[in-house]
Amino acid sequence: MKTYSFFLIFAVILLGLRPPLVFAEANSTSQDSKVIVIEEGGKRVLDRGPQVLVEAGSSDISGADALTTRAARREWEQKCSEWKLELRTLNKNNLLVVDCGKPLLKEEMRQSEKSYHYESTGKYKIRVSSSNR
Repeated sequence: MKTYSFFLIFAVILLGLRPPLVFAEANSTSQDSKVIVIEEGGKRVLDRGPQVLVEAGSSDISGADALTTRAARREWEQKCSEWKLELRTLNKNNLLVVDCGKPLLKEEMRQSEKSYHYESTGKYKIRVSSSNR
């Protein structure tokens, strides 16, 4: 029989649970974690339900070249909106977080003319259901 911490026993006493107490360990398939269920009477295993994973990713967002910084910023904002819409369309209710990031101004000289564009790294998090239980 395994020994349980003083804190756990103290919590049981504090909650007012009465004997007979049964400590049951629920086996989990993900990451070898265990859940301890305290129940009066018989032994029971806790069902965790479907496993859900969160996947994070990033994407580069770059606006089109423009002659002014204001026009370049509008181009970047349009690309950001398109990227967000595409993620929402593909992932529906599973999209948890979407952020275009902070835009950085890039300046280039082309044929004795300056052109500007903004770039950023967009980040997202998606909820993914695991098929293994």
